[in-house]
Amino acid sequence: MIYEASLDGTNPQAIVSDQSDPWGVAGDASHLYWTNPRAGTVNQSGLNGSNPHALFADQSAPYGVAVGP
Repeated sequence: MIYEASLDGTNPQAIVSDQSDPWGVAGDASHLYWTNPRAGTVNQSGLNGSNPHALFADQSAPYGVAVGP
């Protein structure tokens, strides 16, 4: 799962579920991105976790992702 929380760490809540082994979470102004090395995917969702889906599949164990403007 991927969680969000207040800056001080309080009020954690799951925003993306049903993800096995998410790694390398990054975000920009409108989306979250993460990898799943076991599934070989790079994924995207809305900032609130809506519409999670794979952007790229069949990757060789991706462990990180970075985003820029």
